Amino acid sequence: MLNGSSKSRETLKEFLRKRVESHPGISIQKLTGHLSQLPAEIRMKYGGNVDSIRRVLEQFPDIFVIRNHDQVHVTTSKSSSKTTGASSSAGGSDDETTTLTGAKGKVYRLFKTYGFISVQHPISTSVYFSLRSFENGQHSSLLSSGLQLGDGVVLDAEVGPNDCEAKFRASRVARIKGGNAATPSDSSSPAPQTTVFTPLVNRTGAIETLKDEFGFIKLEKEQECAFFHAAEIERYLGTAVPALPEVLAVGDKIRFDADLNKNTTARAKWVVTTIHNIQNVPPCHSGSETEGSEIAPGTIIKRDGLIQMVKPEFGFIKFGTNYRDRAFFHLNNVVMPPRDTIKSLPDVFAINDRVHFEAKPSQKPSEKVKWQATTVWLSEFGPKGDGLDSADESGNEVFLSDDESDIMDLIQERLAADTDDDTEDDILGASSRLPAASSNTIVDGLKQYLRPVSPDLLPLPKDPKTLFNDFHKDDSFSPVPQSVEPSIVIFRGATGLVMDVTDYGGTVEVQDQACSVGSLKVSFLAGVFYSDGVRCTKRLCEVLGSGDAVSLDFMVGSNGAHEEVRCDLVWQGTRPQGVIQMSPEDFCRLLQIKVPIRHGGPSYEDFQLELEEAGHCMSAHTSISNSINPHRRRSHHSPPSFPPTSSEASPSSPSGSIHGDRAIPNGICVGNSLATSALFSNDISENVLRRVARIMAEELHALQQQERLAKGSVRDVGTQTTERGVRSVP
Repeated sequence: MLNGSSKSRETLKEFLRKRVESHPGISIQKLTGHLSQLPAEIRMKYGGNVDSIRRVLEQFPDIFVIRNHDQVHVTTSKSSSKTTGASSSAGGSDDETTTLTGAKGKVYRLFKTYGFISVQHPISTSVYFSLRSFENGQHSSLLSSGLQLGDGVVLDAEVGPNDCEAKFRASRVARIKGGNAATPSDSSSPAPQTTVFTPLVNRTGAIETLKDEFGFIKLEKEQECAFFHAAEIERYLGTAVPALPEVLAVGDKIRFDADLNKNTTARAKWVVTTIHNIQNVPPCHSGSETEGSEIAPGTIIKRDGLIQMVKPEFGFIKFGTNYRDRAFFHLNNVVMPPRDTIKSLPDVFAINDRVHFEAKPSQKPSEKVKWQATTVWLSEFGPKGDGLDSADESGNEVFLSDDESDIMDLIQERLAADTDDDTEDDILGASSRLPAASSNTIVDGLKQYLRPVSPDLLPLPKDPKTLFNDFHKDDSFSPVPQSVEPSIVIFRGATGLVMDVTDYGGTVEVQDQACSVGSLKVSFLAGVFYSDGVRCTKRLCEVLGSGDAVSLDFMVGSNGAHEEVRCDLVWQGTRPQGVIQMSPEDFCRLLQIKVPIRHGGPSYEDFQLELEEAGHCMSAHTSISNSINPHRRRSHHSPPSFPPTSSEASPSSPSGSIHGDRAIPNGICVGNSLATSALFSNDISENVLRRVARIMAEELHALQQQERLAKGSVRDVGTQTTERGVRSVP
């Protein structure tokens, strides 16, 4: 017998008796877990392992019965010799009983798909039953079937596996009409009176509290509230919501489903699982709402996130405010450039790698993971993609697009911005025109739209003349270097013809009059093809055919004998914006080379030198710095014209005069001067304008890559992770 005071002994006995009465047939192993609620001095005296508890139980044979070597029951007999003997006899018969037929009992524990029944006759035992065994499995949930704790049932059962809470497993369970199980031992039944809450279905309430990421709904006619997360609102709307107050307001009525909150100390008793309707806020698709119908899934367009977990074939992305939301993605959802395949996701992703992705509401949402990614792109250097508008520290919009067509539109827009439609031959904010001091004059037009670019960000090739052999040519890209030295050449906006196309990829033959190598074949995957600015989701052979003309961006890298072509963007029609492409720095690392990066386009120094040689020395206006000032004064003086000399004219250059219906933009700042202000006259050649735009695009693109490289090198020391691109070329 174990030592200890009588008070401690009685405390332990009563504690064990109450636990066994609440959980008939509980195993001794599970009882050890309940002992943590006892005072430490009692646990120290009697021990907390299985053998110690077994010895304690065996000291009270008039109270506890151990069946099947491990299952503990409380006897129904009193402390008399007669009943004790009966109990012992019954204990022997209990071990021999293997089936129950037509036995009656009461439900003492109930869950959604299973429950437990306490039986007192013909033996004292517990029975496990499942949703399938209850009333022929006609219910979808035990909680919604109307079955309550304490309800009487009749059952058939057989002995179940060992080491289970209940000795028997029911094969048939049916309710007794009237709800009572008339058994000989009803008066001593230990069934607990625990309240069970059924889930809320199609309940209505009003928003009581609203935060950026969550809120609380007060239920109608009840002093209870339900918690909801922004993810449920996004699923209802089918799109991302930056902050809930942007779409909801306090007092809005919501119809929803909810489950009981597992956190019993929380403010909200319920947690919203599904939203059916929101007052004055339509769901993601039009049409009448069907009761209980599922909302059609929407998408999150180009959300940013971090890799939370990665396995060989799948992973999870964390995103949203404080990275509270989760999205599942599969290996097949990852978009890789041509010639790259993924055999295992850890080859491409590491924990805390930044990615761009599109997602839809998951068809099987869990408490944490409610989204399923449809497309995932690797984002090496930051959350913003190429060509996305941003804002500077002052909140002003900053022009970040490096697309030459966008820059051409911007230049033309700024040229036309100050045109007075009611006044002919007038320049707003100017009354005279003075000649420029030299061709080194900085034209101040786009300073508020273009970021400063240092010339050293874009190293020039050894022979810049290869880029400008003919002023009249439209030099879309420069030739592939013929030397065996390591090099990388970037081609942007090249054009070519589709030679071969399949469901999942194609080959383009690129030819250009400025390309001395004749032609170059570039392979691409379907995932990088865009039509009119929208990524194509159909099979590639359905939208492209042999001989079709396309535009593309690609890089050609050489580490000596080996040459690698990288193409991340092919399009027809409007050039797409914000497409994630591999940076030249990453391409260098991919090829394991260190070389200056050549861009298949002219630099500002080349363009300035060429114009100086052509004799373009034009006049500029003295008041151009005020052309974008919203408070400028209007002037109706017609400026005098001054045609250029014959030496200043060029067959493809501007006429040399600034006509009265255009004003020179204010402040282009590109790290070095841009030829002359004559480039921005209204008679400017489209060819020259396109070349200027291309130069700006190349410099801006180089700046963006340099900024991303700087940002990417700063990592949280605590994560101890490294930025990873695509796999190394085998």
